[in-house]
Amino acid sequence: MTAPAWYNDGKKLCEGVTYPFNFIKLVPLSDHMNYMLMEDPYGIRHLVPYEFYISYKLQPGNVVRCRVDKINCTGRVFLEPEHPQYQTGSVEGFSFVGIKQEKLKDGDKCSLVSLLVVADVFGNKIRVEMPEGCFVEPVNGSVFCKIEGFKKGKPLLSLSLPDKET
Repeated sequence: MTAPAWYNDGKKLCEGVTYPFNFIKLVPLSDHMNYMLMEDPYGIRHLVPYEFYISYKLQPGNVVRCRVDKINCTGRVFLEPEHPQYQTGSVEGFSFVGIKQEKLKDGDKCSLVSLLVVADVFGNKIRVEMPEGCFVEPVNGSVFCKIEGFKKGKPLLSLSLPDKET
């Protein structure tokens, strides 16, 4: 999906593509939240909730590379600023916090799912689904996970299991 500008000269943002945005200023709104006013390469301005990205240390005047995460049916553009430490597709060590058991309800069935809890460089706790029968042993207090993407400033992770030698 693309979001054309209202003066559409063929200039449009595309989902999944990363563009440079100018961080114009911080704007407080009536919902008691602060938003980053970001201007895209075509001069269109967008609001991005600041609270998810406080630890990124973004300042007005910065050029921030943002991925167009989604464009909804009304044309609202959802942006995800690039993480200052991690990149999508890389395997990184995350601090081991613990393992949780959580009930998952699927219709009439109820099952237990094991979730690995890790922390990123900013201390955000992230839950990672563990395959059934999987055993995770932290190495020097870290667990290696693959970064699948980002949502609201937090990495989306999958467990990176070592290859079995045959």
